[in-house]
Amino acid sequence: RRPGQPPPPPPPLDWDDVFEAEEPLLRRGAAAACASRVRVDRLAALLPSLVVHESAARTVQMMSRVQPLGSVHGLEWSRPWRERNATGAELLLRHAANDDSSDASEPAVRPPWLYYFSSLDALGAPARDELASACTPSAWGSPFGRHVETDVWAGVGGVRSPLHYDAAHNVYVQLAGTKRFVLFGAAAWRHVYVYPRLHPSTRQSQLDLRAVPARPDFARFHRARESGALRAMEVILAPGDVLYIPPSVWHRASVVGAATSLSLAVYTHSTALDAYDIFKSAPLPWPTSADRPTRLAFARAFVAALSALAPP
Repeated sequence: RRPGQPPPPPPPLDWDDVFEAEEPLLRRGAAAACASRVRVDRLAALLPSLVVHESAARTVQMMSRVQPLGSVHGLEWSRPWRERNATGAELLLRHAANDDSSDASEPAVRPPWLYYFSSLDALGAPARDELASACTPSAWGSPFGRHVETDVWAGVGGVRSPLHYDAAHNVYVQLAGTKRFVLFGAAAWRHVYVYPRLHPSTRQSQLDLRAVPARPDFARFHRARESGALRAMEVILAPGDVLYIPPSVWHRASVVGAATSLSLAVYTHSTALDAYDIFKSAPLPWPTSADRPTRLAFARAFVAALSALAPP
């Protein structure tokens, strides 16, 4: 290689082998060619309007009202963010006043934090075609298995996700900006205080990792303090890097620096998703001739069993 030239990308992978191992894997520069073709200014111009999450706090708490307890009459959930229309330039070309470069306390005065995610298919055709033409999974290795969806993620400097896990295989591709991931193995669920299965924030931890060391009421989350309970892995992604996150591996992502981060996440089917599909397709377990009180008793038992399952 001539002096000054970038290193060549790593050789392609067999993703079937990677998925089978179910261990986090970082591939530096595996999507460098893809990232180099993505022009953030051009993409911003192709997005005259999009719906973003605007949060007063850096951590954008995920809440889904499609979960069973998200739409129960009489239960009110207060989302700690609002949705609003923004331009692509406001999201992608904005530089936040404060970044996530240290563990210092959040400043008293801070801008609203913007965060965006959408399936690639839901983007307007010009922006979707711009990303799809620049980035294809075949550019990073062998073709993936059964595809669930590809999502676009963007967040201004300093914004972060809560600690959570996904049920699918996740191949995460950094296109612009810098992102920090903190990861824990699947067994960490015993120590991170998962929201209940039917809760709108299912698959997420109730712990705030940045507040854990100094919490005065730590008895509330005492299991997280057990010796060796939480052993973290940290990864910093630059444009062109690819991170594989296996199903059920806990992770928290945050945007490092002042520039907006832009990423793609390619999700493919896992054993957990397949099992959940089978479970959802099963009929409710009551006799067809049962009276209403019996059906209600069966329904209560069914919901209790569902609640006790690990979230898919």
